[in-house]
Amino acid sequence: MKIPVFYSYAHVDDAFRAQLEIRLELLRRQNIIEGWSDRKIAPGSNWEEDINFNLKKAQIIILLISPEFLASDYCYETETIFALEQHEKGKAIVVPIIIRPCLWEISNFKHLQVLPRDGKALTLWKNIDEAWLNVSKAILSLIQEMVAKAQRAAEEQTRSIEAATATKPASLLETIIDSDYYLSKNKERILGAANEVNNQEKLAQFEEQLRSFQLNPSDETRVALSQSILKAYLPEEKTPKNKKPPYLLLVGKDSYHEETLTDLLLRFLFSYNDWYFSPLRIQRWGARQLGFEKLGNFSTAEIKASLEDLTKNNQVKVTKSRNGNPIYKLK
Repeated sequence: MKIPVFYSYAHVDDAFRAQLEIRLELLRRQNIIEGWSDRKIAPGSNWEEDINFNLKKAQIIILLISPEFLASDYCYETETIFALEQHEKGKAIVVPIIIRPCLWEISNFKHLQVLPRDGKALTLWKNIDEAWLNVSKAILSLIQEMVAKAQRAAEEQTRSIEAATATKPASLLETIIDSDYYLSKNKERILGAANEVNNQEKLAQFEEQLRSFQLNPSDETRVALSQSILKAYLPEEKTPKNKKPPYLLLVGKDSYHEETLTDLLLRFLFSYNDWYFSPLRIQRWGARQLGFEKLGNFSTAEIKASLEDLTKNNQVKVTKSRNGNPIYKLK
């Protein structure tokens, strides 16, 4: 398990950010952490979307504190506020590192444990390597605690899932259906078919695959499970020849039809419903996600037009990004 780490800093302090990444390089090489900073934004990308996406994904958010950081509207008013919200929700841990002397004691993160030891700024240490070692060891200790906690949670989840799937495979099937756009559209038909006496044996055969998905809810296992469910419970005679039902076709009330761009966008926004997306990010990032490769076949203008239609139909909501561009999210 790689722990996503987000580095928030003022650009004048980029050398400190680089030094910190060097000190944590062994953790990256051992696939323990995966660091991200705005230096990884590709040319032509929507920088604000990239930052927001990676900030929300991060489990550790490191703030490199200096006078310039505290004076920055974006660093302090945007990234820090969101980071603290994630910290309060238990979705991330915020780690402030005091790199240069400043009035951090009256900041909105003053209640957090800061690094280095005693909140002494890095630049005030006689031996800068000793200061970085103090920071690195504290972050390593934090990561070890997070990994141990995750392992305990995974073991508990395994026990719970095994108990659930041993007695309630039908209930677990319903959970899987609710997590997939196409399956949820046909939930009543699938559950109706699953409850028929002659299909009880099929449900029992799914138990191992259902358990596998719950233990490893990746895109690969989700796609494979959706294919199996559609094939087992929806009438095969209504599937056109040489067609594969899942992710190529949308299952309607009585028959299949080819998946349109609108269908594809609804499925994509359903799968990633925590975030807003611009048409450009859907085309570039979305097309790299398993099951959504076809998004790359459409222009951003086509994607935007389809999103606008969905907005008019009250299926998608739209707002503005910081730089004024429309971004969309499933309602």
